[in-house]
Amino acid sequence: MVPESKTASTQPDALSYQRHLHDIFTTSSRHLHDIFTTSSRHLHHISTTPFIQEY
Repeated sequence: MVPESKTASTQPDALSYQRHLHDIFTTSSRHLHDIFTTSSRHLHHISTTPFIQEY
């Protein structure tokens, strides 16, 4: 009886924990993607600006 109730109580916790990890992963990867996109755009702007000013 004790192991059964323990399993029943830990299963939803494991699911919510997995969901929580998934949310953290999704949020952080989205954040990293934003940082990467912004910085690459910024670098692209920096690299093209001198050429634009020269002509």
